[in-house]
Amino acid sequence: MKNFKGFLTAGHLKWLALIFMIIDHTAVVLIEMGIFRHQSDYSYEFLSQMVSVYEIMRNIGRLAFPIYLYLLLEGYHHTKNLKRYFMRLGFLAVISEIPFDLAFADQVFYWNHQNVFIELLIALMLFVSLDYFKDRWLMRLVSVGLCFGLAYLTMADYALFGLLAALIFYFAYGKRLREALAVLPAFAFEYFMPTVFLSSLFILFYNGKRGRVQQAFHYWAYPGHILLLYLIKLMLFKSN
Repeated sequence: MKNFKGFLTAGHLKWLALIFMIIDHTAVVLIEMGIFRHQSDYSYEFLSQMVSVYEIMRNIGRLAFPIYLYLLLEGYHHTKNLKRYFMRLGFLAVISEIPFDLAFADQVFYWNHQNVFIELLIALMLFVSLDYFKDRWLMRLVSVGLCFGLAYLTMADYALFGLLAALIFYFAYGKRLREALAVLPAFAFEYFMPTVFLSSLFILFYNGKRGRVQQAFHYWAYPGHILLLYLIKLMLFKSN
């Protein structure tokens, strides 16, 4: 592996993760919360086909979060302005919550499940605290506990499992093969979605270069595509 050179940049990984995420959210919003909730409008054969399509799309969608979590860790290690990084994630977390609640709960405010930017924001807090208390193991344990508690209280997407994955990624960081293999224990909780482990290949093929990144587009694509899916659901399934 010493001479192995990847061919994927951070820009490539962002696009892949975005595509996987849109596929996943489309399956949930339009199939699970649309077609499956209006089963009486469709034939048995069509519904059977949709079950298979749904499972395939959800499996593909599982590739997104490991890549996003890895890119968060990469961004943390390379950012020139940590405060701005926090503010950007926090702003997107707030902006995304109403579209997220509308699309996934049909409510303007739904407190039992928060968008993924909340999870990523807490994961970033975890990375910072682990570095800040690098030589104080007791404070490290306390800060980790507080981050896990925050993920639990906010009911963030992936919740405690996402923070555990972030913790594993943090300690695996520094060697590309180790980073790629870290996906296996980090996402063992998704054993029923086997495609998630393919994300380790994308991390392995990452060459450490930034590439072309449309930063603003990728941030706004999250609330934007969720809102769009919600509007499509409203148009396709007008009757409740």
